[in-house]
This record gives sequence, structure tokens and C-alpha cells, in this order.
Amino acid sequence: MNTTKTNFSVTKGLAALIETLSAGYNMVLKRIWLIAIPVALDVYLWLGPRLSIQPLTRFLLSILLPPEQAPAEIQSLLELNRELLETMGQEVNLFSLLISRLLGMPSFLAGGLPAGVGGPPVTWVESGNALVILALIPLLMAAGLFLGSLYLGTIAYVMRDGTVDLKHLLQRVWRYWGLIVLFGMLLIGVLSVLGLPVFMIVGLLELASPALARFILLGAAGLALWMLFHLFFVPHAIVVSESGLLRAVWNSLVVVGRNFWSALALIILINLINAGFTFVWDQMSVNAPLTAVSIAGNAFIGTGLVAASLIFYRDRLEQWNAWLEQVRSASGEKE
Repeated sequence: MNTTKTNFSVTKGLAALIETLSAGYNMVLKRIWLIAIPVALDVYLWLGPRLSIQPLTRFLLSILLPPEQAPAEIQSLLELNRELLETMGQEVNLFSLLISRLLGMPSFLAGGLPAGVGGPPVTWVESGNALVILALIPLLMAAGLFLGSLYLGTIAYVMRDGTVDLKHLLQRVWRYWGLIVLFGMLLIGVLSVLGLPVFMIVGLLELASPALARFILLGAAGLALWMLFHLFFVPHAIVVSESGLLRAVWNSLVVVGRNFWSALALIILINLINAGFTFVWDQMSVNAPLTAVSIAGNAFIGTGLVAASLIFYRDRLEQWNAWLEQVRSASGEKE
């Protein structure tokens, strides 16, 4: 009996997730212009000038010279890091920070161009100063979060009203952006404050008990993932419910806490679908026309998943509010 009930619950949960994904893609199909921002950014990463980080990597390479008397293991590790920095200096385009992964912005080219992709000659822009690069990194990240807030806010606006009031959206997007930037800064701060003593303890234990050190490190990583999972819907709450930051955190905790397995399944599905299609786009992008198709296809798949996650948040929060209303009504009747 219990097995039958469990199987029914799982089937019902999967059906609800499929319905949510379908609703997300139906929204994007009816308003295909929702993919405009990620498509435009990918086209820029493909055809536009690229910002090199070589001034920064050159500076880091200059201070990563292994001491002459250093053990062979230390020299090998430093040499590996130097090779990694040299590769990053040649390949990393700093403009890829305009793609906000925190907000689910899809991008096919943020990780670099596929082999064999044609296009105009590559133009690298180089500042010549490592400090300029260090200053540009937070600026470009902030600009990426603004574009991500505009992208997420547009989808949320369509989901609520069926259309977009551009004037009102442009007024609200600054609030979305400010709250999301604040959330990101607080998240980094909390993880840093909690992570620093953990790394110090792990470093000390590594000398006495490497197994215990690894166990503590894995436990800390698991705790961080648990926290990030429960905060997954904070940006959704900001743009859908137009909540303040504390309320957005509470709403995310409620949605995940009351729908733990379905929320986990949704996030896993989003990552699996993205990973699977990324492989398809990589294999398909053997020339310029097919790369253009891959950019558009990736933007459509990713935007459908973002829309589905917003719908998931809205529907589960409405279920929670309806349950609260029933509890209040029942309490009022008893009194």
C-alpha cells in the first residue's frame, strides 16, 4: 500500500515537473523575442572584440617563479599553475563576465569558441595594466548582473501580465539589480567568513590526519551546496514577487523546504538538459551558419528552462499562500 502511494506521488511529481517545463517553453514559443538578450550577447562574444586578461596573467606569472631550492613537488605544482595561467591569458575573454550564470542566463560561447568556427579575424583588446583588469572584473560582473536582471525581469513580467510595459520594467530593473548585487555580495561574504576557518582547520589537520581533513572539507562543501540549494529561488522572488531581500530569502526557503524533492529534481533536470544540449551544439558548430543556429537554439532551450523555474517558484509559492489562508480560516472558525 505504501509502495503504491509512493509510486503515485513520484509519478504525480514528475507529471507536475513536465507540465512546468511545458509551460515554460510554451511561453517562449509564443514570445520568441525573449531570447534576444542571450542571443545578442553570444553574437558579441563571437564577432565582437575580446578583452584579454594577459596583463594580469603576466603579473601573476612573474610572482610564481619557483625557488631554486624548492622540493620537486612544489616546483611541479607551480609549473602546472604557470601553464594554466598562460592558457587563460591566451583564451579567456573578459567580456564573458557579461553572462550572468547566477541568474540562469544561457550562453553557448561564454566558455570560448568551438573549434572550427569561422568569423572575422579575432581582435584582442589589451589594457597593458594588471590593475585595470582587476578593476574591470567587478564592473563587468555588475554589468552582467544588470543584463541578467533585465532578462529575468522581462520573463517574469510576461509571466505575470502576458506582456511587457517597457517603461515600468526599466524603472523596476534597477531595484532588481540592486537587490541581486546585494544578495551576491552577502552570499560571497557569508561563504568567505564560514570558509576561512574551515580551510585553516583543514590545513592544520592535513599534516596530522589527511583522511579527517578531507572528511571535514567534504562536509563543508556539502553544507555550502545545501545552503545554495535553499537560496536558489532568491532571484526568482525578487523579480516575480518583487520582494525585499529578507522576504526573498524567506520565500526561497519556503519553496524549497515544502517542495524539496521536486525542487531538487527541477534543478537536476535543468543542469542535465543544459549539459546535453551543450554537447549537441558543440558537435554541430562546425561552421559559421551552424554556429548561428546553435546560438539561437541554446538561447531558446535555456530561456525555456529559466521560464519554467520562474513558473515553478510562482506556483509553489501560491500553493503555500493558499495553505496559509486555509489554516487562518480554520483557526478563525474554531474561535
